[in-house]
Amino acid sequence: METTQTQPETTPARLAKRESRNWGGIILLVLASILVFYGVYLFQFKPMLSMRLPQHQPLSLDSPPVLLTSFQVREGGKDLTPQNVAVGHDSIYVSFVGESLIQVYSPTLKQLGSLHLDKPAVIIPTAITVTDSQLIVADTIKGLIAVFDSDGEYVNSVAWYPGHSVRVRPTQIATDGKLLTVVDPKAAQVAIISLVNQQPFFDFLELMDLIPGEDHSRLREPSAACIAPEGSIWIGDASGKTAIYSPAGDFVNELEQPELTRITTPICFAIADGSKSATPVSKEHWQPDLIRVHLIDKTTGKVYVYDLSGHLKLVYPQDRDLRQPTSIAINSLRREIFVTESATRSITVFGY
Repeated sequence: METTQTQPETTPARLAKRESRNWGGIILLVLASILVFYGVYLFQFKPMLSMRLPQHQPLSLDSPPVLLTSFQVREGGKDLTPQNVAVGHDSIYVSFVGESLIQVYSPTLKQLGSLHLDKPAVIIPTAITVTDSQLIVADTIKGLIAVFDSDGEYVNSVAWYPGHSVRVRPTQIATDGKLLTVVDPKAAQVAIISLVNQQPFFDFLELMDLIPGEDHSRLREPSAACIAPEGSIWIGDASGKTAIYSPAGDFVNELEQPELTRITTPICFAIADGSKSATPVSKEHWQPDLIRVHLIDKTTGKVYVYDLSGHLKLVYPQDRDLRQPTSIAINSLRREIFVTESATRSITVFGY
Protein backbone atom coordinates (compact mmCIF):
# COMPACT_ATOMS: atom_id res chain seq x y z
CA MET A 1 0.00 0.00 0.00
CA GLU A 2 1.52 3.32 -1.05
CA THR A 3 1.68 6.05 1.50
CA THR A 4 2.26 9.70 0.85
CA GLN A 5 3.91 12.15 3.17
CA THR A 6 2.52 15.60 3.35
CA GLN A 7 4.56 18.60 4.50
CA PRO A 8 3.07 20.46 7.37
CA GLU A 9 1.51 23.64 6.22
CA THR A 10 3.41 26.78 7.17
CA THR A 11 0.95 29.12 8.66
CA PRO A 12 1.36 32.93 8.75
CA ALA A 13 1.52 32.76 12.56
CA ARG A 14 4.55 30.45 12.44
CA LEU A 15 6.27 32.66 9.87
CA ALA A 16 5.71 35.70 12.04
CA LYS A 17 7.10 33.87 15.08
CA ARG A 18 10.21 32.78 13.14
CA GLU A 19 10.79 36.30 11.83
CA SER A 20 10.39 37.63 15.37
CA ARG A 21 13.09 35.23 16.59
CA ASN A 22 15.40 36.28 13.75
CA TRP A 23 14.95 39.97 14.59
CA GLY A 24 15.60 39.25 18.26
CA GLY A 25 18.90 37.55 17.39
CA ILE A 26 19.90 40.38 15.08
CA ILE A 27 19.17 42.96 17.76
CA LEU A 28 21.26 41.03 20.32
CA LEU A 29 24.11 40.74 17.80
CA VAL A 30 23.97 44.46 17.07
CA LEU A 31 23.96 45.31 20.79
CA ALA A 32 26.90 42.99 21.43
CA SER A 33 28.81 44.56 18.52
CA ILE A 34 28.13 48.04 19.88
CA LEU A 35 29.43 47.02 23.30
CA VAL A 36 32.57 45.53 21.74
CA PHE A 37 33.23 48.62 19.64
CA TYR A 38 32.56 50.87 22.64
CA GLY A 39 35.01 48.85 24.72
CA VAL A 40 37.66 49.12 22.00
CA TYR A 41 37.04 52.87 21.79
CA LEU A 42 37.06 53.31 25.58
CA PHE A 43 40.23 51.33 26.29
CA GLN A 44 42.19 51.77 23.05
CA PHE A 45 41.25 54.75 20.91
CA LYS A 46 40.06 57.19 23.59
CA PRO A 47 43.34 57.01 25.59
CA MET A 48 45.28 57.45 22.36
CA LEU A 49 43.19 60.47 21.36
CA SER A 50 43.41 62.04 24.83
CA MET A 51 47.22 61.81 24.72
CA ARG A 52 47.41 64.14 21.73
CA LEU A 53 48.44 67.62 22.80
CA PRO A 54 46.61 70.31 20.85
CA GLN A 55 48.44 73.42 19.75
CA HIS A 56 47.99 76.46 21.96
CA GLN A 57 49.09 80.05 21.73
CA PRO A 58 51.48 81.17 24.48
CA LEU A 59 49.69 83.23 27.11
CA SER A 60 50.87 86.31 28.94
CA LEU A 61 53.10 85.49 31.90
CA ASP A 62 50.54 85.49 34.73
CA SER A 63 47.42 84.41 32.84
CA PRO A 64 45.61 81.29 34.11
CA PRO A 65 46.84 78.21 32.19
CA VAL A 66 44.35 76.45 29.93
CA LEU A 67 43.54 72.74 30.10
CA LEU A 68 44.97 70.92 27.08
CA THR A 69 44.22 67.27 27.88
CA SER A 70 43.95 64.69 30.64
CA PHE A 71 44.82 61.04 30.08
CA GLN A 72 45.17 57.76 31.93
CA VAL A 73 47.87 55.12 31.57
CA ARG A 74 47.62 51.37 31.15
CA GLU A 75 50.42 48.81 31.12
CA GLY A 76 49.81 45.16 30.25
CA GLY A 77 46.04 45.63 30.51
CA LYS A 78 46.36 47.12 33.99
CA ASP A 79 45.28 50.60 35.06
CA LEU A 80 48.17 52.47 36.67
CA THR A 81 48.03 55.33 39.17
CA PRO A 82 50.60 58.01 38.28
CA GLN A 83 52.60 59.27 41.24
CA ASN A 84 55.37 61.45 39.85
CA VAL A 85 56.17 63.22 36.60
CA ALA A 86 59.50 64.73 35.55
CA VAL A 87 60.40 66.63 32.38
CA GLY A 88 63.81 66.15 30.82
CA HIS A 89 65.45 67.78 27.83
CA ASP A 90 63.55 65.70 25.29
CA SER A 91 61.52 63.21 27.34
CA ILE A 92 58.80 63.01 29.97
CA TYR A 93 59.14 60.44 32.77
CA VAL A 94 56.20 59.09 34.78
CA SER A 95 56.33 56.80 37.82
CA PHE A 96 53.39 54.93 39.34
CA VAL A 97 52.14 54.00 42.79
CA GLY A 98 53.56 50.67 43.94
CA GLU A 99 55.32 49.93 40.63
CA SER A 100 59.03 49.53 39.89
CA LEU A 101 58.26 51.01 36.50
CA ILE A 102 58.83 54.35 34.79
CA GLN A 103 57.27 55.13 31.44
CA VAL A 104 59.03 57.49 29.04
CA TYR A 105 57.20 59.74 26.58
CA SER A 106 58.22 62.19 23.90
CA PRO A 107 57.21 65.86 24.31
CA THR A 108 54.17 65.06 22.13
CA LEU A 109 53.18 62.17 24.48
CA LYS A 110 54.26 59.36 22.19
CA GLN A 111 55.40 56.50 24.41
CA LEU A 112 59.09 55.84 23.85
CA GLY A 113 59.49 52.91 26.23
CA SER A 114 59.36 51.61 29.78
CA LEU A 115 62.15 51.44 32.34
CA HIS A 116 61.97 48.58 34.85
CA LEU A 117 63.91 49.42 38.00
CA ASP A 118 64.63 45.87 39.14
CA LYS A 119 68.43 45.61 38.88
CA PRO A 120 70.44 45.18 41.06
CA ALA A 121 67.33 45.28 43.29
CA VAL A 122 63.72 46.29 42.91
CA ILE A 123 63.19 50.01 43.54
CA ILE A 124 59.73 51.51 43.99
CA PRO A 125 60.02 55.24 43.19
CA THR A 126 58.54 57.60 45.73
CA ALA A 127 59.85 60.57 43.74
CA ILE A 128 61.81 61.10 40.53
CA THR A 129 63.78 63.90 38.90
CA VAL A 130 65.98 64.10 35.81
CA THR A 131 69.04 65.89 34.48
CA ASP A 132 70.22 65.95 30.87
CA SER A 133 71.79 62.50 31.29
CA GLN A 134 70.50 60.99 34.53
CA LEU A 135 67.32 59.70 36.08
CA ILE A 136 67.37 60.08 39.88
CA VAL A 137 64.96 58.04 41.99
CA ALA A 138 64.03 58.23 45.67
CA ASP A 139 62.70 55.12 47.41
CA THR A 140 61.30 55.99 50.85
CA ILE A 141 60.66 52.40 51.96
CA LYS A 142 64.18 51.17 51.19
CA GLY A 143 65.66 54.48 52.31
CA LEU A 144 67.90 55.29 49.37
CA ILE A 145 68.55 57.55 46.41
CA ALA A 146 69.45 55.73 43.21
CA VAL A 147 70.81 57.12 39.96
CA PHE A 148 70.23 55.60 36.52
CA ASP A 149 71.36 56.73 33.10
CA SER A 150 68.84 57.87 30.51
CA ASP A 151 68.41 54.28 29.29
CA GLY A 152 67.49 53.01 32.75
CA GLU A 153 70.85 51.37 33.49
CA TYR A 154 71.76 51.47 37.18
CA VAL A 155 74.71 53.73 38.03
CA ASN A 156 74.94 53.93 41.81
CA SER A 157 72.99 54.70 44.97
CA VAL A 158 73.37 56.14 48.45
CA ALA A 159 71.46 55.20 51.59
CA TRP A 160 73.25 56.85 54.52
CA TYR A 161 74.21 60.30 55.65
CA PRO A 162 77.92 60.79 56.38
CA GLY A 163 78.85 58.84 59.48
CA HIS A 164 76.76 55.76 58.58
CA SER A 165 74.56 56.34 61.63
CA VAL A 166 71.46 57.89 60.04
CA ARG A 167 69.72 56.46 57.01
CA VAL A 168 68.28 58.70 54.31
CA ARG A 169 64.46 58.69 54.14
CA PRO A 170 63.73 60.73 51.01
CA THR A 171 60.11 61.58 50.16
CA GLN A 172 60.64 64.23 47.50
CA ILE A 173 63.60 65.23 45.32
CA ALA A 174 64.32 67.95 42.77
CA THR A 175 67.33 69.18 40.81
CA ASP A 176 68.54 72.15 38.82
CA GLY A 177 71.05 69.93 37.04
CA LYS A 178 73.90 70.62 39.46
CA LEU A 179 72.37 70.33 42.92
CA LEU A 180 69.85 67.88 44.28
CA THR A 181 67.39 68.74 47.06
CA VAL A 182 66.31 65.77 49.17
CA VAL A 183 63.33 66.18 51.50
CA ASP A 184 63.66 64.00 54.60
CA PRO A 185 60.70 64.56 56.98
CA LYS A 186 61.93 61.91 59.43
CA ALA A 187 65.14 63.87 59.97
CA ALA A 188 63.17 67.15 59.68
CA GLN A 189 65.62 68.53 57.14
CA VAL A 190 66.40 69.09 53.48
CA ALA A 191 69.73 67.77 52.23
CA ILE A 192 71.54 69.67 49.48
CA ILE A 193 73.66 67.25 47.45
CA SER A 194 76.06 68.06 44.63
CA LEU A 195 75.73 66.16 41.37
CA VAL A 196 78.82 67.79 39.91
CA ASN A 197 81.59 67.85 42.52
CA GLN A 198 83.76 64.79 42.71
CA GLN A 199 84.09 64.69 46.48
CA PRO A 200 82.61 61.42 47.75
CA PHE A 201 79.28 61.16 49.50
CA PHE A 202 80.02 57.53 50.20
CA ASP A 203 81.99 57.26 46.95
CA PHE A 204 79.25 58.89 44.97
CA LEU A 205 77.49 62.15 45.92
CA GLU A 206 78.74 65.06 48.00
CA LEU A 207 76.55 66.35 50.81
CA MET A 208 76.78 70.15 50.63
CA ASP A 209 74.40 71.32 53.35
CA LEU A 210 71.54 70.40 55.65
CA ILE A 211 68.66 72.85 56.13
CA PRO A 212 67.74 74.03 58.73
CA GLY A 213 70.78 72.60 60.50
CA GLU A 214 70.44 72.60 64.28
CA ASP A 215 67.58 75.11 64.60
CA HIS A 216 64.26 73.40 63.84
CA SER A 217 62.06 76.15 65.25
CA ARG A 218 61.16 77.45 61.78
CA LEU A 219 61.20 74.24 59.72
CA ARG A 220 59.69 71.23 61.47
CA GLU A 221 58.29 68.91 58.81
CA PRO A 222 59.61 69.65 55.30
CA SER A 223 57.44 68.25 52.53
CA ALA A 224 58.77 69.83 49.31
CA ALA A 225 61.87 71.65 48.08
CA CYS A 226 63.48 73.01 44.94
CA ILE A 227 66.32 75.27 43.80
CA ALA A 228 65.45 78.41 41.82
CA PRO A 229 67.70 79.57 38.97
CA GLU A 230 69.44 82.24 41.05
CA GLY A 231 70.31 79.65 43.72
CA SER A 232 67.65 80.30 46.36
CA ILE A 233 66.18 77.23 48.03
CA TRP A 234 62.41 76.97 48.39
CA ILE A 235 61.10 74.65 51.10
CA GLY A 236 57.49 73.75 51.85
CA ASP A 237 56.55 72.74 55.39
CA ALA A 238 53.67 70.40 56.21
CA SER A 239 52.56 73.03 58.73
CA GLY A 240 51.61 75.17 55.73
CA LYS A 241 54.53 77.59 56.04
CA THR A 242 56.61 77.74 52.89
CA ALA A 243 59.83 79.75 52.93
CA ILE A 244 62.76 80.85 50.81
CA TYR A 245 66.32 80.24 51.98
CA SER A 246 69.56 81.66 50.65
CA PRO A 247 72.08 79.40 48.86
CA ALA A 248 73.92 79.28 52.20
CA GLY A 249 70.81 77.95 53.93
CA ASP A 250 69.82 81.14 55.77
CA PHE A 251 66.14 82.04 56.10
CA VAL A 252 65.06 84.85 53.75
CA ASN A 253 61.28 85.16 53.96
CA GLU A 254 58.00 83.24 53.88
CA LEU A 255 55.87 83.02 50.77
CA GLU A 256 52.82 85.22 50.49
CA GLN A 257 49.64 83.33 51.37
CA PRO A 258 46.38 83.83 49.46
CA GLU A 259 43.38 85.13 51.36
CA LEU A 260 41.32 82.12 50.23
CA THR A 261 42.43 78.49 49.68
CA ARG A 262 45.45 78.93 51.92
CA ILE A 263 48.39 76.56 51.46
CA THR A 264 48.24 73.71 53.95
CA THR A 265 50.03 70.72 52.39
CA PRO A 266 52.74 71.77 49.90
CA ILE A 267 54.04 68.69 48.13
CA CYS A 268 55.96 69.68 44.99
CA PHE A 269 57.59 72.64 43.22
CA ALA A 270 58.28 73.27 39.53
CA ILE A 271 60.13 76.10 37.79
CA ALA A 272 58.66 77.89 34.75
CA ASP A 273 61.28 79.82 32.82
CA GLY A 274 59.62 82.30 30.48
CA SER A 275 62.96 83.27 28.95
CA LYS A 276 63.37 79.88 27.30
CA SER A 277 62.81 79.71 23.55
CA ALA A 278 63.61 77.45 20.64
CA THR A 279 67.16 78.80 20.83
CA PRO A 280 68.79 77.50 24.03
CA VAL A 281 70.42 80.10 26.25
CA SER A 282 72.90 79.65 29.06
CA LYS A 283 71.74 79.91 32.66
CA GLU A 284 73.78 83.11 32.97
CA HIS A 285 71.29 84.80 30.61
CA TRP A 286 68.08 83.86 32.41
CA GLN A 287 65.75 86.76 33.17
CA PRO A 288 64.53 86.97 36.80
CA ASP A 289 61.31 88.77 35.84
CA LEU A 290 60.32 85.84 33.63
CA ILE A 291 60.85 83.12 36.25
CA ARG A 292 57.85 81.68 38.09
CA VAL A 293 57.83 79.03 40.82
CA HIS A 294 54.76 76.77 40.83
CA LEU A 295 53.83 75.14 44.15
CA ILE A 296 51.19 72.41 44.27
CA ASP A 297 49.12 71.91 47.41
CA LYS A 298 47.55 68.50 47.96
CA THR A 299 44.75 69.55 50.33
CA THR A 300 43.39 72.53 48.40
CA GLY A 301 43.99 70.97 44.99
CA LYS A 302 45.46 74.21 43.68
CA VAL A 303 48.73 75.39 42.17
CA TYR A 304 50.20 78.63 43.53
CA VAL A 305 52.48 80.66 41.28
CA TYR A 306 55.15 82.98 42.71
CA ASP A 307 57.81 85.32 41.45
CA LEU A 308 61.34 84.96 42.80
CA SER A 309 60.59 87.38 45.64
CA GLY A 310 57.85 85.14 47.00
CA HIS A 311 54.94 87.32 45.87
CA LEU A 312 51.83 85.39 44.84
CA LYS A 313 50.98 86.01 41.18
CA LEU A 314 48.35 83.40 40.32
CA VAL A 315 46.30 80.46 41.60
CA TYR A 316 45.02 77.77 39.23
CA PRO A 317 43.02 75.88 38.08
CA GLN A 318 40.21 78.34 38.61
CA ASP A 319 37.25 76.24 37.45
CA ARG A 320 37.92 73.14 39.57
CA ASP A 321 40.15 71.59 42.22
CA LEU A 322 42.79 69.03 41.34
CA ARG A 323 41.90 65.57 42.67
CA GLN A 324 44.60 64.51 45.13
CA PRO A 325 47.53 65.87 43.09
CA THR A 326 50.90 64.29 43.79
CA SER A 327 53.45 66.05 41.56
CA ILE A 328 53.99 68.79 38.99
CA ALA A 329 56.55 69.30 36.22
CA ILE A 330 56.92 72.01 33.59
CA ASN A 331 58.26 72.00 30.03
CA SER A 332 59.24 75.66 29.73
CA LEU A 333 60.24 75.34 26.07
CA ARG A 334 56.80 74.10 25.02
CA ARG A 335 55.02 76.05 27.80
CA GLU A 336 53.22 72.97 29.17
CA ILE A 337 52.47 71.95 32.76
CA PHE A 338 52.04 68.30 33.81
CA VAL A 339 50.16 67.38 36.99
CA THR A 340 49.53 63.87 38.32
CA GLU A 341 46.16 63.31 40.02
CA SER A 342 45.94 60.09 42.01
CA ALA A 343 42.18 60.21 42.66
CA THR A 344 41.41 60.07 38.94
CA ARG A 345 44.56 58.12 37.93
CA SER A 346 45.17 60.89 35.42
CA ILE A 347 47.94 63.06 34.10
CA THR A 348 46.54 66.51 33.37
CA VAL A 349 48.31 68.85 30.98
CA PHE A 350 47.91 72.64 30.99
CA GLY A 351 49.23 75.18 28.52
CA TYR A 352 50.44 78.64 29.51
